[in-house]
Amino acid sequence: MIDFAQLRRLRGIALRDQVSKDRAQLIKGQPKAVISLALLSDDHQNAIGELIRHRRLTSFIPAILEELKTTNKTTDKTFLINLLWHLGHLTAIKQMLELYTNQLKGNPNRHNYLRRIESLIASNTPLARGGVLHALATGGEPVQLLAARWTYPIDPRKTIETLERLAFDAPDSINEEAVLLLAQYSPLAAIDYLLSDRPRIRISNALTAITSAYTDPDAAIPPECFELLEESTTESVALAAQIYGTTHGRRGSLENLKNTISRIAAAHSDATPSELIELIPKPAIRTLLALNDPAWTNHIQAILNHPGKHHEARQLAISSKSTLGLKLLETELKSASPQARIGIAITALLGYQHQAGNFIAAILESNSASAISKARELGQKYWPGRSLEEVATSTVIPPKLSTPAAKETGTSHLQEPPGDTSANDLSLGHTAAIESPLPPPQEAKGPTRSSANTTHVPIADQRENSLPISFTPKPRQTTTPIGSFERDVSRSKYSGSRIERDSEVVRKVKAAENNACQICDRKLFDYIDGHPYSEAHHVHPLGAGGADSESNVVCLCPLCHRLLHLGAIGVTAEGQIICTSGLTEPLRTHLRTTSEHKIDIESWRHHWLSMFRRPEGVAFSANDTAAGE
Repeated sequence: MIDFAQLRRLRGIALRDQVSKDRAQLIKGQPKAVISLALLSDDHQNAIGELIRHRRLTSFIPAILEELKTTNKTTDKTFLINLLWHLGHLTAIKQMLELYTNQLKGNPNRHNYLRRIESLIASNTPLARGGVLHALATGGEPVQLLAARWTYPIDPRKTIETLERLAFDAPDSINEEAVLLLAQYSPLAAIDYLLSDRPRIRISNALTAITSAYTDPDAAIPPECFELLEESTTESVALAAQIYGTTHGRRGSLENLKNTISRIAAAHSDATPSELIELIPKPAIRTLLALNDPAWTNHIQAILNHPGKHHEARQLAISSKSTLGLKLLETELKSASPQARIGIAITALLGYQHQAGNFIAAILESNSASAISKARELGQKYWPGRSLEEVATSTVIPPKLSTPAAKETGTSHLQEPPGDTSANDLSLGHTAAIESPLPPPQEAKGPTRSSANTTHVPIADQRENSLPISFTPKPRQTTTPIGSFERDVSRSKYSGSRIERDSEVVRKVKAAENNACQICDRKLFDYIDGHPYSEAHHVHPLGAGGADSESNVVCLCPLCHRLLHLGAIGVTAEGQIICTSGLTEPLRTHLRTTSEHKIDIESWRHHWLSMFRRPEGVAFSANDTAAGE
């Protein structure tokens, strides 16, 4: 007979010894009483939990589930959920996610708990896979959203359907996160949501979604979509698209951005300058400040001249990484106390990087070991091969580009349309503090651009400028109907946002290459499940008309896969591997092939002409010329 009164009094080693002696009776006893005893203290949880886990007492699962419904303590819930996990109960992960979303909001340890859930899911056991799918299907909206972070590799279609439903129907706090995940997993579905009748999303999240969607190398978004985004009746979506287009050099985006802000300013013509920056979205202001827009530079400067009202204007100027923000930090540095000078200098170094070299002297003079250590760490990144002392004595701050003067010298990345740009100036309600009054905004008379006379480089064709670019972007296609991606205006439904891939093709290619990279010979292993790890790459992208066949797929390691997407690696008709200048990775001289797996030469030709940043003087084949391919 179990003496529960004695077990309640015991603690530590004595309790563990007694549980060990009574284990046979505890196993055969009443599970509900044993679980209630376990919740008495940490010592009881350790002793009885060890017994249940070690003996895998699955008969205790009903009692654990019943106790979960009644207890309100987070620590007790965590203990019971972990017991369910060790006993292999399918709802364990769902219970974990519910606990995270409902009980740990605002808890400083929630991120640690989330990492613990991630580690359990990463174990790749059937229980983990089944658990997250169960949570996705049966949990509440917050649980479904959290589960969707892990279910895409397991069941992509179900994950996308859930995220689309959450984007359209869930409360704002959930629907915005669902859109951000959609932009990761299914760019077309995210863009479709933003193009729907009334998307509910903040400008910062809309900008994140657009950026994620248009930088996905596999997304085939029709060029017309971007024009529709910029002309959206939802202000946050239109501004987000205009900001993205402006910062990525899309012709006409800057003009549209200025016109949109002008309309907002005109609608609040009685607002003071400080009130106006509360009404206009901050990302839009920061974008114009970063481009050294004269109107907004003067406007922020006017607010900075009024004591007591300049804090937010100062933050906007500095966070925009504009010339105004840099000058503001330089002015503050001159009058700051020794301790404050360190903070200002580090802020400048973090925000303005190589432009902030003249702040190095203030850090060196401070004799602060931590500040100097941080500066040296950043210095190796911004000025490799140079000491801080050399930078402090020889730095010349380069001008912020994108002004008209910079554009004339060919250094600006913006492509403004020709013609009179005076209409682009910002109309502000209060212009007394600004040197010249600004004209009113243009009236909105429908779409501001015509596809017949406007050309631009699609955002998906843009490339990072860290490597030499020698290709000419293809002109935009004006014949692709917007209906080609099957959107229903009342409520969007996709037949599949990512193009469906034949998994059998991928399996055969990886088997033929023995999961080894065809470019560098690396062979990696997933140390969680012990299986080889490799990635398949369609040389001629499916979204660009490539075939989903073995002759269009190569087996790669993650690094070479990314380098191909970045255009840093190309392959000639003879199979020779060519790299852009500056790439130092050890690669094969020729692409490895096998008798079972050959790549179509035309696929590599498409990659060479449309994506590869080929060095000058290198031709795809002996019959081609380097310049006239």
